[in-house]
Amino acid sequence: MSDLAIQGNELLYTDGGVDDNYTIDGCSVIASNGVNLFANDPNSNGIIHIGKQFTPTNGLTFFAGITALLPTADGPITNMIYMDATLVIFKQRSIYTITRTGTNRQWIE
Repeated sequence: MSDLAIQGNELLYTDGGVDDNYTIDGCSVIASNGVNLFANDPNSNGIIHIGKQFTPTNGLTFFAGITALLPTADGPITNMIYMDATLVIFKQRSIYTITRTGTNRQWIE
C-alpha cells in the first residue's frame, strides 16, 4: 500500500508498538529503580502503578492498565523501596516483594 492510499487516515502519534501514556490520579507512596517509577493508588489498598522507562522526552508516565495487584485485607501500602532488582512493598500488616523479569511489562510476585 502506498503512502498516498493512507494519506487521509487519522494521524498516529507513534510508529506503533508503544503503549499510550497514562497519568495516574495521585499517589501517597512512590519508589524508583532509576529507570521506572512505582506508585500506589491512594484509592485502593492493593494497586501499584508501574511507570514506563524514564526518557528525556517521555517524562513520568505509566502504562494504562499495567498494575501490580496485592491483597487488600492487610491494610494500605505504607512504603516501598526498590533494591537488588526487587520492589519491596510494606503494607500495614505485611511485606510483599515483586521481582522484574524481562521487559517492563513482565513483573511477577
